[in-house]
Amino acid sequence: MKKAFLIIISACLLGLLIVANSPRLMSVFLTMPYGPKAIWGSDRYSCGDLYGMCYISDFQNGYQLEKPTLPLKRYDTLDRTINLVVLGDCNLAPPYGLSDSMLAGVKRYTFYDFRKITDISIAPDTSAKNVLLIERTERALVYFADSNYILDKMHVGSRIKQKRKKTLKYLLEMAPHLAGSTLHNPDVNQNLDNLLFDYSFLTGLKQMKADFNYKLFNRPDNNVVVSPDQNYLLYGVTVNAGSENSSFIPVSDADVEKIITSLNAVYDYYRSKGFDEIYFAGIPNTVSIMYPQMGKYNHLLERVQDHKDLKMKSIDIYHLFKSKPDDLYLKSDTHWTLNGFFMWVNEFNRQLALPVNSPDANRPATASRAAPVEK
Repeated sequence: MKKAFLIIISACLLGLLIVANSPRLMSVFLTMPYGPKAIWGSDRYSCGDLYGMCYISDFQNGYQLEKPTLPLKRYDTLDRTINLVVLGDCNLAPPYGLSDSMLAGVKRYTFYDFRKITDISIAPDTSAKNVLLIERTERALVYFADSNYILDKMHVGSRIKQKRKKTLKYLLEMAPHLAGSTLHNPDVNQNLDNLLFDYSFLTGLKQMKADFNYKLFNRPDNNVVVSPDQNYLLYGVTVNAGSENSSFIPVSDADVEKIITSLNAVYDYYRSKGFDEIYFAGIPNTVSIMYPQMGKYNHLLERVQDHKDLKMKSIDIYHLFKSKPDDLYLKSDTHWTLNGFFMWVNEFNRQLALPVNSPDANRPATASRAAPVEK
């Protein structure tokens, strides 16, 4: 009996580790239909993803997609001749989400999520003008130094895959990938915490512990940083200068050149496969717009999107955000408000509606462009 009990416990622990190491299985777990008011459900994201990392009560109401004050411009009178494909992230995924009806001249719109796709095949529409938008948050731009970061996720047409003999060594190598797992998932501790403790009936206890540590010892969770004015939660990896995703980590000109070379290789590939235009859109980190004084800002986003050798057209939202920084980001979440989203959509639509080779392409509708700081 004791042996059977140990076997069951060991199997359960092994199962937890497999799920915690698998982005795919964790995605299934985190999107299970738990109601935020059900005691067995999770309320981690109902108050913002950053609140769900730290549970500081002061930011419990910081996630509110309130009615935007900025109007969304419509382009219903334009001929709809564009087939738009977007390879983007959570900035353009629900609850935001674009649609063909809100985009200038777009007759068909397809969105692929950077976080969820691997090796998919797409096909340009030969009867339409094909436009590709590659959108990513600023903290992920460092990954663009390798063109395969994009090309391995989405290619045009079919690719012949080399068959491998299914030896024992091959099966052992592939075992983690069959479940979408990695043996070295950096989020394993956070994932285990989600699996074991991410339930609504424990929220009160987690909030009490978080408030005690923060208000008594000024120690929030390691994943978040409280802004200097205490109005916003900031994602720790974008603030801590030791993180490769930080707005304050030094980035050399050589590092920028690698990103430009990579993006140009991506541009050449998709252009050769039938896309008429390729756009690049980097979404600024909250700290880059709201609190650049917290460190020595590396200006990576500006240095990439404004680079003289970049072949892609840039959707420059950075300078527009800097000209009107209020009410663009959620206070307890890494995402933008509807005002921030609408400002970006308006700028993207402005560029989509421009004539080909217009001198106003890559130039924001308002706000002067300061020269990027060279490192």
